[in-house]
Amino acid sequence: MRDEKTHAGGLLVGLRRAWAHSRTVKRRIVLLGLSSLVAGAVEAALLALVVQLALALSKGERDVALTAVPSLGDNVLSFSSALWIAAGLVIVHFALQNVVAYLPARVGAEVQTHLRSELVSAYLRSSWSAKSARPDGAIADLVITQSSSGAQAVTFLAQGVATTMFILAMLAGALALAPLAVLAIVVLVSVVFLALRPLTAIARRQNSLLAKLTGRLSERLAEAVATAESAEAFAVTDAEAKQLTSVVVEAAGIQARSSYFAGLVDAAYISAVLGLLVAGFALANAASVTSAGTLGAVAILLLRILTSSQGLQTVYHKVTTLSPYLDNVDDETADLGAASRAFGRATLSSVDTLELQHVSYSYGRAEPALVDVSFAIRPGEITGVVGPSGAGKSTLVQILLRLRQPLAGAYLVNGIPAHDYDEASWARLVRYVPQTPPLISGTIRENIRF
Repeated sequence: MRDEKTHAGGLLVGLRRAWAHSRTVKRRIVLLGLSSLVAGAVEAALLALVVQLALALSKGERDVALTAVPSLGDNVLSFSSALWIAAGLVIVHFALQNVVAYLPARVGAEVQTHLRSELVSAYLRSSWSAKSARPDGAIADLVITQSSSGAQAVTFLAQGVATTMFILAMLAGALALAPLAVLAIVVLVSVVFLALRPLTAIARRQNSLLAKLTGRLSERLAEAVATAESAEAFAVTDAEAKQLTSVVVEAAGIQARSSYFAGLVDAAYISAVLGLLVAGFALANAASVTSAGTLGAVAILLLRILTSSQGLQTVYHKVTTLSPYLDNVDDETADLGAASRAFGRATLSSVDTLELQHVSYSYGRAEPALVDVSFAIRPGEITGVVGPSGAGKSTLVQILLRLRQPLAGAYLVNGIPAHDYDEASWARLVRYVPQTPPLISGTIRENIRF
């Protein structure tokens, strides 16, 4: 797991990988930012116009004065014309918001596809040593659960881009009406945002723990399924259930704490927003803003900006709490990619001799599984290997199949190192009947073909 201070970097790494993988994602992010910017400008104009329409109705006037926007001077529209313009702005606003809602969803789907396909590909192409080192259920959890959560982080990040551009457009409209009040609100919102970061950091740490615990639970469940027959035969199902329950309870406690801090952040931000709205009116009064139309437009725009900034705070919280899952997937994909199988280009046309010369192999710091093993097998010979459990029989078979490479000595086929042969010609001549033949989902024909 990356250092806590660099978690945002991990998220951006994942996004850059998806960005580089697909030009479509790049175009959608750019289109999302532009659509959100235009949508914000349209909504600011619409809200200012709605305020003027309300004022005209309250006074019983047939014309709408555009006094809320100083740059338009004393321009006047008929009430019906103003209504038609407002209706047109509503249609344009809806069309833009439809685009803004669609694009993050598509970006998230593409990133999820990218994360899953890259991880599955890296796993399948990795060496047997790398595969066997992963606990049962760990890859399934990363592909199904954690990739989905990581893609959600990127979806929220895309929504954050949209919200930021929207707020900028709304701020431009509000600045034209009451620059002092708006600038003060921006400063105060920034202070509140920074003040809430410690709570978000706590929630992120809880989610990091939850991500690890979720992986552990998947591993334990996979082990329980694999050993179900033995557990029942030896009457240890109650003890196994107790172990699984302890992990479930621990995960529930972490989930509860994470949810609590998430709710606390939202509640604190809402209270701060209400206080900032009151402060905005105080600043507008200090700036001698007395026009009813201008005050109404400023109030609505500020309220919209503050509620959108709350959404931005929520997005930030979601991104930071979900990014550990993206980090996990990204780390595992990189680790598996670095452990990919490496074979030569020589073609194996026939198998004349298999020879091990002083081969040794060990698993980490454990006792060696094989020590100084040497023998040769020629065509027509039948060789049996016997020994107690743990004597190294499975390790020897895996070396013969090129699933593992000797840590010392050499494995030669026809006098050439076995790993110098290409994978395709090797697979055509080598057959293997495992002790426990696996079955895949499907028909008998599909299993035979597999």
